[in-house]
Amino acid sequence: MAGAVGFIGLGNMGRPMALNLAKQGFPLVVHDIDPAKVEPLRARGAKVADSPEAVSAATDRTISHGGDDGAGRSRDHGRARHHPQRAKPATS
Repeated sequence: MAGAVGFIGLGNMGRPMALNLAKQGFPLVVHDIDPAKVEPLRARGAKVADSPEAVSAATDRTISHGGDDGAGRSRDHGRARHHPQRAKPATS
């Protein structure tokens, strides 16, 4: 999907950001560990991926917001990725 933006993690930060982009017409590919969180974006036309890796593989840019260490980690497949999650110092 050329030009698509990926979102991994649709919590307090990721969901509003993704919804704003969806409202502006950006194609999105999204994933969250809670399946209910993807539904508002699916309703706005986002493609729902079954894993973080699938998001990264299907998009040019991926933004991940993970609430814990590892929830938002994915392979970047050589693409741009923004990863603002809070990680514990031991795993940073």
